[in-house]
Amino acid sequence: MPDNPTPDAAAQPSSGCSPLAVQLSGSVTGGTAPCTYTWSFGDGGPNSNTQNPSHTYANPGSYSATLSVTDTKGCAGSDSVAITVYGHPSASASASPTSGCMPLSVNFSDGASGGAGPYTYSWNSGEGSSSPTPVPTFTPTPTLTVTPTPVETPSRPAYRVYLPILFR
Repeated sequence: MPDNPTPDAAAQPSSGCSPLAVQLSGSVTGGTAPCTYTWSFGDGGPNSNTQNPSHTYANPGSYSATLSVTDTKGCAGSDSVAITVYGHPSASASASPTSGCMPLSVNFSDGASGGAGPYTYSWNSGEGSSSPTPVPTFTPTPTLTVTPTPVETPSRPAYRVYLPILFR
């Protein structure tokens, strides 16, 4: 009696910001060739009968893409791969006071939500220097850039908040 087919499902990438385009790949050992392949993407979209399909996940969430394989004798097996889709992060920042005579000492605060934390923060004074924490005295307008960790990529962009500070 032949072995049941044992599929192996893989995804590249398996996580990122929405919309996330994923290349899925399936292989099988055992069973009696040829085999049929069916992918269920776990997001309610239509299944695919292609061995190595691509699929775009439009909404943030955790998904399980399942590969089901059936051989010519009707024996079947399945394997799944986890897909994690993040929403886009948003940055927030505040300053107090927001106007005054130079040199102006300003208290800054920052925050981020959404996306995939932890976040890295980069404060730019507008004078060509930046810091992960706000510098208390600025001459031009400072900006806050929030980038999701680990690094900025096309699927994980940076988001900026601009704080206008009026100097008298």
